[in-house]
Amino acid sequence: MLIVAAIILAIAVGILFYARNAASHLRALKDVPTVSCSEVESRASASSLVEVVGTAVPMGEVLTAPLSQQPCVWHRVSVEERYWQDNGSSARTEETRTLSDTSSSQVFGVQDSTGVVAVDANDASVDAARESHDEFERTGSNVSITIQNVTLGSQTIGVRTREWILEPGEELFVSGQASVGNQGPRLEKPAKGRLVVSTRSEEELTVSAQRKISLSYALSGVAALIAIALFVISF
Repeated sequence: MLIVAAIILAIAVGILFYARNAASHLRALKDVPTVSCSEVESRASASSLVEVVGTAVPMGEVLTAPLSQQPCVWHRVSVEERYWQDNGSSARTEETRTLSDTSSSQVFGVQDSTGVVAVDANDASVDAARESHDEFERTGSNVSITIQNVTLGSQTIGVRTREWILEPGEELFVSGQASVGNQGPRLEKPAKGRLVVSTRSEEELTVSAQRKISLSYALSGVAALIAIALFVISF
């Protein structure tokens, strides 16, 4: 009983730390000023954190998504294996593991009525991109997929491939550190924090984050009460 209580208490503490970290990120997001694309360059000398809102544009050739073949400025592809896991004498269980998870690294732009700002896609944390492909392929032992050749064992059930894209012309919210590069003003990942690229507005991101934080605090409190009750019962 004490071991179970200790495990539940550890879970409660972990959820609490997650909630406090998420609350810290939310406060930071609210404190960052929203500027026009033309203002980003003037903020670069102080390495200021800024937010811009505009439409996605390619900074060069338009990319082609590897699975859906759709035009895009950014894409991400994940490959997961679903397989049977033997548990000794007990019944086997179905498990999933990620074989690869890759994103495009080509710089793309965000454009508003005042200009264009480059976005360093290699370091971006992309939120709510449209899922353009989701396929599960059953297989025996070997499977050849679009991204790479993967040799799988006899316990393999199948492989799931998924793809997400940001399309040209899609409205984006971007929050990052202002700088100037070879392609002019740009937003990049700050030394502390994230380069956020989202198809959701700042208001939508804030509401979503607040809900998750409130739920996390509630779950942490419930788990802590259960752990305390178990400790009391044990003595």
